Amino acid sequence: MIKRLARFVPLLLALAWLWGGLFSTLQASIAANQGRLVYALDDAYIHMAMAKNMARHGVWGVTRHGFSSTSSSLLWTLALSAAYALFGAGEAVPFIFNFFLATVLILTLFYVLNRLRVRPGPATLWLLVFVGAVPWVYLTFGGLEHVLHHLATLLYGAAAAAVLCDEKGASRPVRAALMGLAAVLVLTRFEGIFPVLVVTGLLLLRRRLGQAIGNLVAGGMPLLVYGLISLANGWYFLPSSVLLKGHRPDLSTLKGMLGFVYAGLRQLVYNIHILVVVLAVLFLIWRTLGRERSFWRPGVVLGALFLATVLLHMFFARSGFYLNRVSQIRYDAYLITLGLFAVLHLLARRSDGPAPPGRHAWLVAGLGILVLLPLAEWGLQADRQVVVATRNIHDQQYQMGRFLARYYPQESVVANDIGAINFLADIRCFDIWGLASRDIADAVLARTYSSREISRLAADAGAVIAVVYDYPFHFKTMGGIPPGWTRVAAWTIADNVVCAADTVSFYALNRSEIPRLLAALARFSAELPPGVRERGHHLRLREGG
Repeated sequence: MIKRLARFVPLLLALAWLWGGLFSTLQASIAANQGRLVYALDDAYIHMAMAKNMARHGVWGVTRHGFSSTSSSLLWTLALSAAYALFGAGEAVPFIFNFFLATVLILTLFYVLNRLRVRPGPATLWLLVFVGAVPWVYLTFGGLEHVLHHLATLLYGAAAAAVLCDEKGASRPVRAALMGLAAVLVLTRFEGIFPVLVVTGLLLLRRRLGQAIGNLVAGGMPLLVYGLISLANGWYFLPSSVLLKGHRPDLSTLKGMLGFVYAGLRQLVYNIHILVVVLAVLFLIWRTLGRERSFWRPGVVLGALFLATVLLHMFFARSGFYLNRVSQIRYDAYLITLGLFAVLHLLARRSDGPAPPGRHAWLVAGLGILVLLPLAEWGLQADRQVVVATRNIHDQQYQMGRFLARYYPQESVVANDIGAINFLADIRCFDIWGLASRDIADAVLARTYSSREISRLAADAGAVIAVVYDYPFHFKTMGGIPPGWTRVAAWTIADNVVCAADTVSFYALNRSEIPRLLAALARFSAELPPGVRERGHHLRLREGG
């Protein structure tokens, strides 16, 4: 009995660490944000706004007033929509989903360790490495689909290894699971197409044309169906977030192609937390092939899947440390989970537990230290900033949403952070970054984006005020603040680690709107958190009132 219970010690320790970090951060975050559960990214509220509108009005859009191709995680938005339809648009739903998914991921890893017959001591170490090396607290409080993406990537990799390493192509249920997971992976994040393409290539190397076609069709079908729906609603084939944030290389010239390759390799080198895992996987694949001399082993296949996915991600997507913002770490974190999963299989024998390090013992030990130190620093940097990041969102975007909900309901408002304001308020949002406004996205893609173009399009949309950052307007190509806009006030937050800027400005788009905006700001001033510093003539009204 005691021996059986001892088998679960690794799982209990890992869950205790995970849950302890989540609940202690939750308590600290709620205390820092006037008793509210707030997410560490405004992007979380974009999905929440779309889910709210889908559940209440049957509209796939940031506002209830029309379709917008803004979500690049269709499954996450649909899951939130289902929860909102059943239980109401509660702000805790993304946290609950992520808590559950993170727990399932640890349970899945524990199951894999048991299947590999890893002993309790090493199993405990492995689970603690998985919990400590990936910033699960940050990903959970990000309120987005990234924990689901990690789980889907891990399950897809396991299914791919099972199919590719079976001489007979695995059983029909396993092959069906691979196809189903390919669809889930792409529905979770469009970057999911990267591992799908890699597995398709490996299936072709294995001379399994039918399985390769089935895998590619399963992964590509969500893209095709959504693209057709989006086109039918007057938007692009791909979500605006993918088009505007993704990397569009110039491959029409030799210089463009060389620059494309150089930029991707530079991203890999600069992101040391990924590079060390890449080096570890390369070393372990070399060591495994030298011993077993067969490519079609789970560890080698998973290692190849990881390496190829890293290259595709670095060339075509974006990476966290390269952009030097903690808010961007979420984009490449799934690579660490996949890489560690590959390392686990490369270090474990298929039957009798961990493989002995043998004559390479000192290399294995050194490799472990080399990998774990950057990963620990990477994960801790993200997790320790979660409470500050939630306070940033609470003091800036969340207050903007509360202000607009009270004083500008159902009116047209110009904004560039569109999540919290559209989840909390029912407005007609004109998004000057183009995620939710097709006209602006057209201007960005056509390179006609300028202050005058924004001013013209905002006037056509009937916008009355703008709540925006100032810094984009001062770029050389922009031409300054749009003509006719009057800056009325500004809010500045402290200790900014996640918002695009620490100051957001309020503009009246015509002079007749100035008195109403001043009066609204004066009335709302008393409700602002103490960490927000205000500037503007409304302060005189507040003092006079």
